[in-house]
Amino acid sequence: MPKGFPNATGGYAIYANSVVESEKACVSRCRDVALIAVEHEDDPTSALAAEFVPRLQADLFCESEDWQVRVVDKGAATKECLQQHLGGPETACITFLVSHGAKYMPGHPRRRNFEGAIITADWPGFKHWRGPLRSEHLFSSDDVATTGDLQGAIFFLLACSSAGAWAVESFMFPSTEKPQPQGEDFVASLPKKLLGSAPGGALAVIGHIGTTWQMSLEWADAGLQPQTISTLLRSLMAGQPVGMAMHSLTRRYAELACVMIDLVADDLSVSSADRSHMWAATMDARDYIILGDPAVNIGN
Repeated sequence: MPKGFPNATGGYAIYANSVVESEKACVSRCRDVALIAVEHEDDPTSALAAEFVPRLQADLFCESEDWQVRVVDKGAATKECLQQHLGGPETACITFLVSHGAKYMPGHPRRRNFEGAIITADWPGFKHWRGPLRSEHLFSSDDVATTGDLQGAIFFLLACSSAGAWAVESFMFPSTEKPQPQGEDFVASLPKKLLGSAPGGALAVIGHIGTTWQMSLEWADAGLQPQTISTLLRSLMAGQPVGMAMHSLTRRYAELACVMIDLVADDLSVSSADRSHMWAATMDARDYIILGDPAVNIGN
């Protein structure tokens, strides 16, 4: 796991106190789930995310009459909108967000603070923007309100590096040459800010280390696959600890890893393209983690 949490700025003490207050039922939140997809023009990946979220909503809609499941309009996920939903007055009890995450080369001066920041709908997209990302295109740790409404909330941020970065990316199929580390493992700034913000941080952040792939959303010719994520969210809605809710993701990783082993063993009849695809999917499933205490839940 990447290094960097707890930090030395008092964030851990704030987080621990928030967990204690939540367990004592000192924190009460509305029973609502916010589903957010950030879409960009002429971007097939974000268009896929925008299709995925309504399917996810349909899976969750009948889960409980006690819960409200709402979707943020796909074109409305601007920086201003995310400020309302990630620490602002529109913060839900459970938030699922899918977007591109900012990535920087090792050694880049912005990497430590902005790696994994959410690329908002303010970014014009690949067709209209070829330069480096600007701060106005990103929702980063700097944008979390200093007096935010985070206590008792759980966030699932599905974006590149939303939890942190590896020193060595592992999505390429292994070769005889061992890749050299580029920098070091570290936890992204955004989830640390969500967990450690005064007066009280979120209960947990589920995120991804390094590059994410669309296999988390769809699979080859089978189309959209919301079941794994909807199972996780339904478990959270049912009051299960976040660590237990993560079993749907860890089970998927285990299933893909077993298939990967068979493909490697059957080297002669499997194409390199199929093997590389399965390897990337397996590593993608492996790299989801919880930041925070896996025993927390949203309570009753």
